[in-house]
Amino acid sequence: MPSADNEGKAAPHRDALLSFGLESTHLQALHALLSELSVTAAATRLGRTQPTLSKSLRRLRRHFGDPLLERGGNSYRLTAFGERLRPLVAAAVTAVDRTFAAETTFSPETSTRTFTIVSSDHGIVTAGAELLRRVRGPAPGVGLRFQPVSAELLEHEDKYLRTVDGVLLPHGYLSLASFADVHTDRWVCVVSADNKSVGDELTRQDLERLPWIATFADRAGRPPAWRQLELLGITPRVVAVADSFLVVPRLVRGTDTIGVVPGRVAAAQDGDGIRVLEFPFEMVSLTEAFWWHPMHDADPGHRWLRGVLGAVDFDMVASAAIFDLFAGLITTPPSAAAQNGPLLDVTTLEPYGVIGAIAPFNWPPIHTAGKLAPALAVGNAVVLKPPEQAPLSVLRLIELIELIELIELIELIEGSFLTTWSTSYRAATRSAQRSPRTRSSGRSPSPAPRPRGCPC
Repeated sequence: MPSADNEGKAAPHRDALLSFGLESTHLQALHALLSELSVTAAATRLGRTQPTLSKSLRRLRRHFGDPLLERGGNSYRLTAFGERLRPLVAAAVTAVDRTFAAETTFSPETSTRTFTIVSSDHGIVTAGAELLRRVRGPAPGVGLRFQPVSAELLEHEDKYLRTVDGVLLPHGYLSLASFADVHTDRWVCVVSADNKSVGDELTRQDLERLPWIATFADRAGRPPAWRQLELLGITPRVVAVADSFLVVPRLVRGTDTIGVVPGRVAAAQDGDGIRVLEFPFEMVSLTEAFWWHPMHDADPGHRWLRGVLGAVDFDMVASAAIFDLFAGLITTPPSAAAQNGPLLDVTTLEPYGVIGAIAPFNWPPIHTAGKLAPALAVGNAVVLKPPEQAPLSVLRLIELIELIELIELIELIEGSFLTTWSTSYRAATRSAQRSPRTRSSGRSPSPAPRPRGCPC
């Protein structure tokens, strides 16, 4: 009961007490000491004096009955108990920080929140970079922190997911969390381009006899494609282990080994000393998903992040559908005839020549595909200006087009539109004259008029 002298007075300020009589300052000190392995470095990190941290260390040592830090040569190292304690302390500090950083509302324009996402290297390459691009525009103060996948995530899924905002990982690894699919891919095999023991198509015998490069050190980390091989009675003979899908194509180069990687990883290095081959049977698809603990379901900031992630792959899927549509129209006869009484009306479609296209900053891949696909389908060349505010996805689309040798028909303008238009126009005009549609018709191309203004 408060005394009469203190009634009506504010209680003196002090940190909230934790269990066992320790204060929150002790938790912060413990985290810094176990991370920095030095009283001096921990004091600098927390902005405190060294005597203050030394006092906290003595108090923590008495509480745990363990020195926590012990000298090893000219430096300190953690005791065995300190090693066990470090991940627990890190999780506790994260939980406290997240508790007091929680918001009842979320405004992307003004928020300074940092989202922590655990991701495989494949997830960062295929979704992380696009996520960062989409976040930077509407939410300039929001930060993203990417952490690598650890064994602790796979072994203690529920507990680990409470300490982060989410995980970018394919289906087949996690099972207890909420999730939203981000994009799909396929599993493919990669072998060295000079591996003469492998033909143009893989066989089951190839998969059984070739030495494999794996991307996991323990069975819990096996990708779904690997598990499918085992279910089919194929036990790959592992001769090397790499913790990254990105390095597998480089490791197989110049060797007799084989590896399995996502199709998007393989496409980026196809032809660079490797061959990309399909499995001889249908494989389970690779679906990259964003996983989170259900405790985040109602978090307004987290809902915003999930919405941004949900749109990451939509651009490319929609762009591919546009190209598929106009690719099918290429086979449509380029002319039509109709009887009009005694007259025969003939309509002949010919390429315009050079088309100028300016992609807007909103949904740039979709709008770019909508301009490129119909123009290329009828044999035009295109002068393309990506949006200055969001050029990267358009540049990536052009890189993919380059893989199918259509790049001769596209001239890309990077930077000022007016200063480079004339040079790009001349180059595109030359490309139009080499158009495959023009060559097959046996006719000389019509003179390509200068695009008027900004026609697209």
